[in-house]
Amino acid sequence: MIDAHCHLDLEQYDADRPEVIDRAKQADVNTIINPGADCLGFEKPVKIAEQFENVYAAIGVHPEGINEITEGFWLRFSELLQHPKVVAIGEVGLEKNDWLPSLEEQIPIMLRFIDLALVNNKPIIFHVRYVHKEFQQIIREKNLKFNAVIHSFTGTLEESEFYLAQGYYLGIAGMVTFPKADELRAVVKELPLERLLIETDAPFLAPQVVRGKRNEPAHVVEIAKKIAEIKGISMEEVFQTTEANTRKLFGITP
Repeated sequence: MIDAHCHLDLEQYDADRPEVIDRAKQADVNTIINPGADCLGFEKPVKIAEQFENVYAAIGVHPEGINEITEGFWLRFSELLQHPKVVAIGEVGLEKNDWLPSLEEQIPIMLRFIDLALVNNKPIIFHVRYVHKEFQQIIREKNLKFNAVIHSFTGTLEESEFYLAQGYYLGIAGMVTFPKADELRAVVKELPLERLLIETDAPFLAPQVVRGKRNEPAHVVEIAKKIAEIKGISMEEVFQTTEANTRKLFGITP
């Protein structure tokens, strides 16, 4: 089983990171993808991936941090893309929120990350929140073709159809277990398992059984359990298929 999105680099794990990774192994989570989100600390996921065999890194900047990006950042970023344990660019993307830079500021940065993904043949982990329409319009107008996952997808079935038509994967996180997430569960029921990844987004979005506590990659099993329940299939099928999906997207061999 793979946790396709976990922020092991954050300070919430500084005191017990090895133990967190060990608990994941005990829960049969054999691989963890650690995407970067902070411009100032974007190298930390790579350093962690160097320390732990079963951890891989993605590098990127969440929309909230784009104003800190400099030309020096882009130079170092391009160098790190060549690292053997950097499997993707991300998380990057768009979000509409009053406390974030405007979409007019976010879009050129996202497009530059996409250009780097195309040049370096890397998949992209996209953060898309409250802007599915705008994001899809950009992809459609520019006819951009690349491999990607829409991280922590909570959109509608109609929105998912665009991503599936593009060949993207959809990341399903702990919200699918929340009592009030009936609409998301209805969407997940219709989504093809062959296009889903399971992710904790830890330390955030803890599934319902541990809600309010720090999330960990070991808890990805709770997401798999809920998907199996929604689709009326075995957990083993969810484990095997989502792991195969993740390895295919990120080019990780068993």
